[in-house]
Amino acid sequence: MKRLNITNNKRGITLVALIITVIVLLILAMVSIRLIMNGGIINKANHGVDSYADSEINEKINLAYKEYQMGKFSDNQYSFESALQKTGLNIKSVVENNNAYTVTVVTGNGDKEFIVGNVASNSANTEQASRTIYFQKPSGWVGNTVYCWMWGVDGNQSEVYNAEQFPGVAMENVQGKTNIYSYTIPEDDTNYNLYSNVIFTTEAETNVPTTSINIRTNSTVDLQFSTSNINKIFVPTAYSDASNSNKIRIFVYSYFYPAGTNNSKAYVWNSNNSKADWPGETMQSCGLDRYSYIVDRNTYTNIIFNRGQDSSDQNQKSQSRDMTVPTEQDLTYVGYGNQTDGLWGHFLCDGIWTNYTN
Repeated sequence: MKRLNITNNKRGITLVALIITVIVLLILAMVSIRLIMNGGIINKANHGVDSYADSEINEKINLAYKEYQMGKFSDNQYSFESALQKTGLNIKSVVENNNAYTVTVVTGNGDKEFIVGNVASNSANTEQASRTIYFQKPSGWVGNTVYCWMWGVDGNQSEVYNAEQFPGVAMENVQGKTNIYSYTIPEDDTNYNLYSNVIFTTEAETNVPTTSINIRTNSTVDLQFSTSNINKIFVPTAYSDASNSNKIRIFVYSYFYPAGTNNSKAYVWNSNNSKADWPGETMQSCGLDRYSYIVDRNTYTNIIFNRGQDSSDQNQKSQSRDMTVPTEQDLTYVGYGNQTDGLWGHFLCDGIWTNYTN
């Protein structure tokens, strides 16, 4: 009988151990299922893109935005989404609002939003503390005084300006920085929140022969502006093509075209052939009646700017004369008559706003 009791006790212990083992296995199974559902420690570690820190993601998005800003003028089909594709990030969506982009990125910690572009400040105190904007004058510009001309539209649809007449207010040269200039919008300027455009220019002017018009050959085009640009600097970006250093960007100012004409053409050729049939290729609009064109200065030696159609009326100013393709980057041709030469100057059509640091 004692022997039988010992056997029964062993069976009881074995049964309890089995039950405990089953419970432990069930718990482990539940934990494993939860890890799999949440992406898992192993999966999250090996996910690559999702393991980026927020600062790394933000840097990649900002670099993509800068690439988009620099590339869109040479290729009007180039989009911010195209630049983002090169980052390797898992982009869920891109939403544009008033020149600002909200980029949603899928990460290991869920979807996260990052904002880039003309982002309005969330702090009213920041705007009140400083109303200063900055401009980096290109080295090729003539003139020692840089002006800032700002304007916008009020509630009555009337234009408002930061000065009584163009070219605006003289900017201050930032101490210790040769080509950096600043302009502080006065505290008593009630139009502060209405300004939507700005032009930077110098005092240098060139008289257009046979006319009473003076052209500022050292100027930016009409740039978009908002209070989000406060404490930022506009930095001009020169065109460059890493695959072909002979490619240059040139502009034409369409003064000699009829008002409202957007059909600006560039016809280029050499001693053997032309790049396209007459009247040439359509130029890309970059605002304020200026158009840009990319040409290989080593392949084509001559150029004519025209408005895309023939005209026997001299007053129509339908085209420039035959000209030599320039060798310098980012020059602008200002025409002033049919079959008459024009002026080459520095008009900026490209650049980016970026945070200013002393």
